[in-house]
Amino acid sequence: MAENYAYLKREFLNPVDTAKVSFIYAQVESSIHGSDPSINNVILIADCRRVITLDFFVGDAEFRRRSLAKINLLIDTFTEFKEALEKEATLIENFKDETEENGNGPEEEESASRGATLT
Repeated sequence: MAENYAYLKREFLNPVDTAKVSFIYAQVESSIHGSDPSINNVILIADCRRVITLDFFVGDAEFRRRSLAKINLLIDTFTEFKEALEKEATLIENFKDETEENGNGPEEEESASRGATLT
């Protein structure tokens, strides 16, 4: 890792053979043992042609508090999203397996049965 960064990482989100340019890039610049509070801390998330940039300024106490609250909220939300996604993927796989075993096609459900929870 370069000396200018306390953290630096880029990961591609799709396999190379898809030719889709999706990635996550995260950097926390070094504050040089706390002496430089005006460091650039950023997360970029790209999915095909869409890119979002999240900044995490730590130059003063209030911004440090806000930046830490922001990353903690993002982590909590991503974790809950992952858990819901895993649950739904399992339900779909189980339904598919049961349908194939019984020789039945997928049953129509009323849209009212598709309840979602917003928090």
